[in-house]
Amino acid sequence: MNSPAPVGAAHAVSSTEAMTPDWLTEVLHHSGLPAESAVVDLRTEKIGTGRIGEAHRLSPAYRGDRGTAPESLVATLPSTNPASLEFARAARLGAVEVDFYRDVAWPLCLWHGDNRLDTMLFRPGDEKDPLVVVDWQGIIPGPPVADVSHLLGNGLTTEDAEVHERDLPREYYHQALQAGGVEDCSWEDCLTTHRAQAFAGFVVTLISAVQVELTERGDAMTSTMLRGHADQVLRNDSFDALPA
Repeated sequence: MNSPAPVGAAHAVSSTEAMTPDWLTEVLHHSGLPAESAVVDLRTEKIGTGRIGEAHRLSPAYRGDRGTAPESLVATLPSTNPASLEFARAARLGAVEVDFYRDVAWPLCLWHGDNRLDTMLFRPGDEKDPLVVVDWQGIIPGPPVADVSHLLGNGLTTEDAEVHERDLPREYYHQALQAGGVEDCSWEDCLTTHRAQAFAGFVVTLISAVQVELTERGDAMTSTMLRGHADQVLRNDSFDALPA
């Protein structure tokens, strides 16, 4: 999946009805679609269980050479639920997400805040973009390992976590930090922060549960995540990892 270049607020839409072939043609002319080519048909499919916003997969059909325009892409729209929409507006979540995609400066350490499998789009076989993470409306500065801890708390079964929870952060995160030139984060510091951040999963999950639209699948997801983070706290003796 290619990453389209920012095209400005004039191209923003708030409903699937507004996402027409002509609209996407104009957007993609800024992102690799040759000027003589166009989108002639567009299929949309809602994906994930987002309750603050909605994610939709867009599958365009092109006339002519598509150049470097994507085969498919994902659009984030406001929720149609009044409670979710009001919460997102009050917290300026839409503006935060737009600013992230447009202006984010990577030297800062930013915490995604809702790192789970439902916010990850996988594309096996794509060496350039095998994984794309969406839903950046809640980013804040935070501990480097916070997102890793959050994902391990809600993305692994208790059985798998008991076997792999220490190896995964060490091999895929801490060693990657060292390879990238980060020298002031020891494995002991990384592990202690990981253990303490288990509590953050409760905060994120509970805020979502009480502020946004209730759905059967969403409620089941909330229960699963709370159980996962509770097990994570107990498994890591997280109370002892909290700062004195």
